[in-house]
Amino acid sequence: MSAFAIESQGDGSFGPVSVSGQHNGAGIVHIQATAFDQEFTLSQAQLDHLRDFMPNGVKLSYSGGFDGISKRVHVHFTKGTIPFTEQATTLILTENGDAWIDTSGNVYYEAD
Repeated sequence: MSAFAIESQGDGSFGPVSVSGQHNGAGIVHIQATAFDQEFTLSQAQLDHLRDFMPNGVKLSYSGGFDGISKRVHVHFTKGTIPFTEQATTLILTENGDAWIDTSGNVYYEAD
């Protein structure tokens, strides 16, 4: 996958979401997203956490928006075949404008 793009009209109270990016064969080198009427562009420091990760799948999911939890969009990058996922990394975008990477070890890298 040298480039990717995924879009959704939203789910319930979530508005439209679009995510696109580029891959150079050694990892993801650019990600830009629109969610919650905001633009998100990952910094080089954030992208460094995706170095050497070569996904072959991407999907969107939504969470939060209740009991004081901010709404979140999860962009799941996976490597593997159905039903086996060898590796997964998630980009998390919040309605508060935060963006970070979850490298599946529940280690969060806050936006720079």
